[in-house]
Amino acid sequence: MHLSKAAWTALVASVAFAACSLAPWQEGAGGEVSRSAWNGVGVLAGVAGVLLAAWEVARVARRGRRVPVPPQLPAAVLGLVLLGATIATFAAHDELRTTWAVAGLVLALVAALATWLDALPVVRIAPAARAAAPPPSPPAAPPPPARGPPGGARGGRGFF
Repeated sequence: MHLSKAAWTALVASVAFAACSLAPWQEGAGGEVSRSAWNGVGVLAGVAGVLLAAWEVARVARRGRRVPVPPQLPAAVLGLVLLGATIATFAAHDELRTTWAVAGLVLALVAALATWLDALPVVRIAPAARAAAPPPSPPAAPPPPARGPPGGARGGRGFF
């Protein structure tokens, strides 16, 4: 399957993010204590990065097989999850950040933007499809007006 430039960018950025997430994002004084991105909510960021890379590789390997949803949409969702979790991880590692943390944030941003740009043509089809749909049928005619009281205008109770 042919991938767009945006999809290739997302693939490369997500693979680079997955590798970058293993490096120390936070170091203690003297380099004695270090944390990678895989702490706390960073686990979600790491998993989203790996899943995004795997999804893009699967798109290349699929070779024309159909899926029930456009393949750009799961990638866009994973890109947004990756970006959100990376921002949360970056905020959590607020002291003694390393260059790896900044690189990871930039890579997550690039991956999210690339997946969104790849999904834009699919998202724009929906309004056009709605415009091409036939107009809704007119509402049913209202019921006939209610008749007067039984027995006519005299107010009687019926036949007796």
